[in-house]
Amino acid sequence: MSTRLSVRQRHTSAAQPVVNNHFHHTIQFYERDIFLIETIGRYVHPALVAGGSALVLAIKPHRDMLALELMARGSDPKIAAEQGRYFALDAAELLSEFMIDGWPDEALFKNIVGPWIRRAYEGARRRRVVAFGEMVALLWAEGKRDAAVQLERLWNELARAELFSLVCAYPLLGFDREEHARLFFNICGEHSHVNPAEGYPAQGAEGRCRRNVARWQQKARALKNDMRQSGPGRAVFEPTPRAGTWEMDLNEELFSFSSQAAGILGVQPQALRLTELLQCMGYSGDRDAFLEALHGARKGTKLFVTEFRIADSGQSRVISIRGRTFYNGGQPLILGVLSDITSAA
Repeated sequence: MSTRLSVRQRHTSAAQPVVNNHFHHTIQFYERDIFLIETIGRYVHPALVAGGSALVLAIKPHRDMLALELMARGSDPKIAAEQGRYFALDAAELLSEFMIDGWPDEALFKNIVGPWIRRAYEGARRRRVVAFGEMVALLWAEGKRDAAVQLERLWNELARAELFSLVCAYPLLGFDREEHARLFFNICGEHSHVNPAEGYPAQGAEGRCRRNVARWQQKARALKNDMRQSGPGRAVFEPTPRAGTWEMDLNEELFSFSSQAAGILGVQPQALRLTELLQCMGYSGDRDAFLEALHGARKGTKLFVTEFRIADSGQSRVISIRGRTFYNGGQPLILGVLSDITSAA
C-alpha cells in the first residue's frame, strides 16, 4: 500500500505552521534489535497512554516487534491506529517517494512527511506526537552517508513548523571503519540528544557524557575491526573460553564490558567507572597491580596485562585482563579481552 497521502488529504490535514520549541531529536545507537525495540517501546508507550500519537517509520521486522512490545506494556497499537493515533509505515517505501538521484529532495520531503506529522497531531487532538525513524539508517547502510546527514537536517527543518519529537536509530555495526568518524560526528551534531548502544545506560546520565560514550563506542568498534583484519593485535582478540571483550577510555576512566565479560565479573553490562571496577577486586595488592598497569598505559606502554581476584559465593576466582593501548586522534583507548582463568591458576 502506498504511503503517499492524496492531494485531498494533504489539504484537509494542512494547518498553520507552529514553531516547535520543544523538539527533541534523539539518536539511538544499538547492537541488538531487542535493545532497540525495548528502548523505542519506552519512548512510544507513554505518548499513546497519554492520548498522544506515534508515527513509526521502520522496517517490517521492527514494526512487528514494536507492536508486540507496546502490547506487552499495555498499549494496543491496533486500537490507537483505528483512533488515528498510531501510524506504522514502511521506511524504505516512504524514503523512495522523496529521493531523487540518491539524494533527499527537500520539497518532496516536506510535502510527503509533513502531512503525516500533521495527521498524527490531529489524531492526538493536539497532544504529544512522537516519531521513530529508520530511513536515515537505510541510507547509511546503502553507503549514501552524506544523504543520511542531509536527511537528518531536513528533519530538523521540518520541526520548525510541525509539533513532534523524533528518535532516529542506527546499528552501531554500521560505524566499523575509522573513516566513518567525520560523518559520525556530523550525524551526532544534528541531534539534541545522543544515546549510546547497550554497553552504556541511555537514561540518567549527563548528555555530554552519553555523547562522549557514543563517540568512544564508534572509535572502539572501528579500531577492533581494523585490528581483526590485520596482524597486529589479532592475538589480543583470540577467542578464549569464558572470555569477553572490554574497552576503556583512559581520559574518562570509563570501562565498557561485553555481556560475556560483565557476566564473568558479575556486574551489569554497562559502563563502569574505575573506582567501581576496583571495588570488584578482593585484594588491595590486585588493585595496586591494576593501577600500576594503567599508569604504564598512560605513559605509553602498549601492552596491558594483569590479573586480579574477585569473590564469588565465598570462593575466589582469578580474572585475567589484557589489552592494547591506542591513541586515536589524541584520545587514549585500551581494547582487550577479560577471561576467567581460575582453573588454570
